[in-house]
Amino acid sequence: MNKMILFLKDWKKSSAVPDFKTTNTSFLRLSGVYKVMGVKNHLFLLALHDKSLQGVNPFSEDLTPIEKFKIIREVWANPWYYFREIARAPAKSGGAPIRLTANRGNIALFWSFYNHLTVLLIQPRQTGKSFNTDILMTGTINWHTRDTKVLLFTKDAALRDANIDRLKGISDTLPDYLRTMTKKDSDNKESLTIKAVNNEYITAVGQNSPAAAANVGRGHTLPIVQVDEIAHIKFIDVALKALLPATTTASDIARLANAPYGKVFTTTAAKLDTDSGKFVYNEFYMKGAAWSEKLFDAEDEKELHMLVRNSSVNDSLVVVLDFNHRQLGFTDEWLRDRIRESSSDKINAEIDYLNKWSRGSSSSPLSPDALKKIAASEIKDFRMEIDPFGYAVRWYVPEEEQERLKSESVILSLDTSDAVGKDEIGMTLLCPYSGRVLAAADINKTNLHTFNNWIFQWIKTYSKLVLMPERRSSAVTMIDYLIDMCLTEEIDPFRRIFNWVANDKVEDPKRYAEIDKPMRRRDLDVYVNYKKYFGFGTSGGGRTSRDILYSQGLVRAARFIGSTVHDSRLISQIGALTVKHGRIDHSSGLHDDLVISWLLAYYLISMGNNLEYYGIDSSRILTEVISDNKEQKDSVEDLQKEKEQKAIMENLNRELEELKNYSLSEIEMKIRLRKIGFLHNRLDTVYAKSFNLSSRIKEIQEISRVSKISKNAA
Repeated sequence: MNKMILFLKDWKKSSAVPDFKTTNTSFLRLSGVYKVMGVKNHLFLLALHDKSLQGVNPFSEDLTPIEKFKIIREVWANPWYYFREIARAPAKSGGAPIRLTANRGNIALFWSFYNHLTVLLIQPRQTGKSFNTDILMTGTINWHTRDTKVLLFTKDAALRDANIDRLKGISDTLPDYLRTMTKKDSDNKESLTIKAVNNEYITAVGQNSPAAAANVGRGHTLPIVQVDEIAHIKFIDVALKALLPATTTASDIARLANAPYGKVFTTTAAKLDTDSGKFVYNEFYMKGAAWSEKLFDAEDEKELHMLVRNSSVNDSLVVVLDFNHRQLGFTDEWLRDRIRESSSDKINAEIDYLNKWSRGSSSSPLSPDALKKIAASEIKDFRMEIDPFGYAVRWYVPEEEQERLKSESVILSLDTSDAVGKDEIGMTLLCPYSGRVLAAADINKTNLHTFNNWIFQWIKTYSKLVLMPERRSSAVTMIDYLIDMCLTEEIDPFRRIFNWVANDKVEDPKRYAEIDKPMRRRDLDVYVNYKKYFGFGTSGGGRTSRDILYSQGLVRAARFIGSTVHDSRLISQIGALTVKHGRIDHSSGLHDDLVISWLLAYYLISMGNNLEYYGIDSSRILTEVISDNKEQKDSVEDLQKEKEQKAIMENLNRELEELKNYSLSEIEMKIRLRKIGFLHNRLDTVYAKSFNLSSRIKEIQEISRVSKISKNAA
């Protein structure tokens, strides 16, 4: 297997050439698609070691013994040749076998497997995910490994039998000279053997008790495990806990022998209120690294593994291949026909054909229509950018627009953690005028010093970027570091990082006056004295609690900018939110890192004050969220109401400030209090509760009383 072309640099170590003469045009077409997508390493799937095989039909009856020998040698050394020229699906209804059609799903699967990543492959039903995996396993047990035991673990006996039948059918399509199975090999419903290379393909099915599930795979050493319909297997958590340790030693041996090893999990989506669905969603779907063809351009396997680990939770090597019907080459008409033929209810149809993880009976705080709108905003074909720091960012704008953003107002929001593998740092880049998620990232395990430098590079590169960090955990140290770096580069941290000094301009004008001046004229102590005011502290209660983000922000954010969420992971986290004990939270065992980062950005543009100080034009906030549909028009009207509420709040703050004027007469005081009461009555319930008018008046009256006493004493 040391000759396989996987990375761009592998061509230099090999005599291989891209076979542009292949008759399997699907491989040529897909290579072209990769090139258009900006993938430099777009020719690997066309690799051919023996140039003399160009134009040779391996199924021809006129092959010479030398040609057959060359084909056998190529098949053994080069899986891409097998996939491209040899692999066939069994004939249907008396027709000819059908050769493998390359698509983004199966090529990503093959490439990831041979790079020893744990693969979670999610595709709609009837799009070939099981067949593609069986193609992979047929090649593996026939030619690409020796002395190996492969385990198929699937939901039930019917699926197991179907898998075995497919493997036999694929083998039956092979030319006689390539067949390695003989009459001496076992050929039954539960296992296959290839004694010529001492390989064995064994099976197991889901069990009806935890005790039985714990025995799956027990006693075997297994470098390769295939789990089909993993999200639908009873007690899959128990089975994998017992099974996966059996792969460790065998994988180490295979690694030393430069032989294939790895785990392939295939499934349709599942219900989150089933134990198996919830387990797979929590442990693999949400913790694995999102697939991007940009990974093809990793320098080598070492860098690839680093990139995947940086984008996953718990330092795992799981990559999530989540492809919809269009990405796999199927039309919308095909999809409609399949759903119609299935006669499934709405929830099951979305699970089976739209890759939607959902609950049978949702306890979501959002309405079905809101969730539908958010889900419909997903952009599957994001552009993955792997920067020099090793972080993978999912971009939802073209490269030229990204360049333009460097001089435009954007908000970078962070849900922070200690980034030690147990919790993620969620990041979103959002446009304040359209509400669009421009980019997103999950940072799992990182050196915090490196991460802090990375964030500072964002501040330097994007000249009007405003950082909106959650102030907890590692963010306290990060903010201190960023303030120092900003000062070193003569960047004003108060104008580039959200802070309550700028936000509370009206409430505390004296404090604000200390920062409302050029940096050179500021007292340096201001950065020390006010550094605690940077960021949005979510611990505890009050106006900066997580409850505020959820209770005051989630429904509004879904309504106003739900159509521009775009990021599949963010969408999944929003969809998994639930109401527990009267409050909104993530479901047990799940994460909401990206949700919090998204809501932080929305809080800034909807509830933040004095946005002009950060260079954000408050008159343009969300003005670009416009559509022809009635729902969106209604949302725009509500947005205007939201702005009106915010304006009322600002007027209230100004009036309250005037109450501190000790020279006001009793009549003037009563007039102002009446005006304040009138303004307060115009606030809706949410804003009114957050304002706490009575305590504010009491506090200000006490300040005014003390001021008068001081004046009289003077």
